Amino acid sequence: MSEIPGKCVIKREFKRESERPLKEIKEEVSALFAFPDWKKFLELNFAQFNRYIRDQALDALKRFQNREIEQVIFAKATEFCIQNQTVSMAELDDTYKYYLEQHLEARDMLTPEDLQIPEPVSKPKPALEVKRRNFAVYKKIISNRRDVKSYSKKRGSGGSKSTIVCISQIVLKYNFVRRYFSSRHC
Repeated sequence: MSEIPGKCVIKREFKRESERPLKEIKEEVSALFAFPDWKKFLELNFAQFNRYIRDQALDALKRFQNREIEQVIFAKATEFCIQNQTVSMAELDDTYKYYLEQHLEARDMLTPEDLQIPEPVSKPKPALEVKRRNFAVYKKIISNRRDVKSYSKKRGSGGSKSTIVCISQIVLKYNFVRRYFSSRHC
């Protein structure tokens, strides 16, 4: 029971590896990396978390021992943590993951050499000639109001909206008939 109401007392003994001496665990953590900033980081870590040295050391083993670590990126992350006084193992791991992600993104980015357009293998093809349509036919259809009125009366509607629809239908029918007869060469 806790003296503070509603507060649970948690024993950490079952989470800790208490069989091995602390000195042995610290030596194992120290041997993980060989660069000098690692030793400095451990000194700062153990000084700041002197009550939780075993927890920090076991956390370092859990996070960094059985994992492929990019040494250069890890050294950069360690240097950043020392400069910014963020010396817990969790903060070092987060910083390392950030730097690793940045490194992988930078490596995957295209270089200007990748963006060069290759030389054409064959000669460029000449541009196609596009003929302009004769709009006199359409003007004639639109100006001939008798066709539109008779078509709209057959459809049973009158009004400007239906007239526009009728005109477009007449134009579509005209195009169909024109294509049909031009393909037969009558």
